[in-house]
Order: sequence, then C-alpha cells, then structure tokens
Amino acid sequence: MFAEAGTVQSANIIEDRETGRSRGFAFVEMSTDEEAKKAIASLDGKEIDGRNLKVNEAKPREDRGGKVFLDATRAGGATVVAAYSPRARPGMPVSFPVAWDDLGRVAPADFTVHTVPPLLAGGDPWAGQMPPAQPLSTDLVEEGHTIPVARVQAMHEGKRRARARRSPPE
Repeated sequence: MFAEAGTVQSANIIEDRETGRSRGFAFVEMSTDEEAKKAIASLDGKEIDGRNLKVNEAKPREDRGGKVFLDATRAGGATVVAAYSPRARPGMPVSFPVAWDDLGRVAPADFTVHTVPPLLAGGDPWAGQMPPAQPLSTDLVEEGHTIPVARVQAMHEGKRRARARRSPPE
C-alpha cells in the first residue's frame, strides 16, 4: 500500500514486548521526503478493514526528564507525587520516597522490587516524609467524601456500561 507512493526503505510493525502481538501502529520509512508526503496525503484517513488509517510524520519521543507524575488514584487522599507509576514488570522502577535534597543523587534504577525491600527494613520511609496529622472539620471531611476518585469513578462507569450491554434493550 505504501509502495504506491514510492519506494519503501523500511517498515517496522511495533509489537508488545510481553505478548508479541501488534500494538496497532508501525513506522514506515520512504526513500524521499516527497514520497513520504505523497504517502501521507494518499493514505491518511483511508478506510482499511473498517478502520480509518492515521498516517503522519513520526515525531521524536519527548524527553520525560525533569517531569513528575501525580497518580491521584493511588495517593489515598494525600498529596503524594510519584516519579513513576509503571505496570509491574521485572526490573521496572517502583515509587519510593526521596527527599528533595537527594534527587540529584538517585536514579530510577535504584528503586526496583529487588532493591527496595532492604531499604524498608528500617521502617516506613514514607512516615518521615509526611507532615504531622492535622485535625479537619467534619464539614470538610464530608465534602471530601462527595468528590469521586478518578479510578473508582471510571471503574463504576465501566461496570455500568457492561451491564447496559448485557441487558436486553427495553
């Protein structure tokens, strides 16, 4: 299909590392910029097997250095910032509290499921990072209970949709 626009230098279908199945996208390198533009113009939006293709120029992967990700679904109501929130896989870094002053001396690879247990032997490292407990008014606590946590809300919405698909139309 891309050969209709010119000479294909290479084509690489991206596969899931764990399953080996296609992740649903690929990188196709054309011989010239003109051929690449022709392929984009002729194939972007084209319907194949009931699905519209999305064909565009690949952009370099953005540098994630210096960014911090807040996982509100695991914070337990506190303001906790985790540099990583990966799916559990061997060798992947795990969240671990690090003092601001130590950030320049550590790397993600320092905190894996294999390296963290010895670091936990001395107690709860999170306890020292958290401020002392503060009393909250009953009104404020009740108001907080009305705010849905994103993951719980999404889970309930997914269950609602599944029930709707299973039940016969009225």
